[in-house]
Amino acid sequence: MSALARALAGHGAEVTGSDRFLDAGQPTPALEKLRRAGFALHPQDGSALRPDTRALVLSTAIEKDNAEVRRAAELGIPVVHRAEMLARLVGSGTCIAVTGTAGKTTVTGIVGWILECAGMNPSVVNGGAVVNWVTDTELGNARIGSPDLWVIEADESDRSLLQFEPDWAVITNISKDHFELDEVTALFRR
Repeated sequence: MSALARALAGHGAEVTGSDRFLDAGQPTPALEKLRRAGFALHPQDGSALRPDTRALVLSTAIEKDNAEVRRAAELGIPVVHRAEMLARLVGSGTCIAVTGTAGKTTVTGIVGWILECAGMNPSVVNGGAVVNWVTDTELGNARIGSPDLWVIEADESDRSLLQFEPDWAVITNISKDHFELDEVTALFRR
């Protein structure tokens, strides 16, 4: 989620965030880095949602009875899955989506780094850090570049990769993990 938040903010959206660790009063080093980058972070109690909030973006891990989900419903705020929001952000730009049972994060980072070194200025949303992109305020899992060229990690575990219509798809491998092999093969064919 932090990579998506960084990409949204880097391309002009106002973004705030919440985390369960804040509910417990346990800010993590990653959360502190996001604060240093200028993100307003809140507990997951719904208090940060305002009537003018345009969307509540969730990962698959967030339960339907989460306090923020309930508050969004009260305020009439649309609830959007992170993959759908990323698909909206990528928009009409050229998109390289990396998926597969394993290796997505590494390959997404490698493709983004190669394109950066080639002077192509990609925007990248990744599941993990690329060491060359880590700074005091950057986690390294996103790179803000051109809105016309994207490299994204697309997750198959929750079928959210179906939100994307990439120009190029990189499938690192196909093996039984979250689904039976025939199911995951059919998913990648789509």
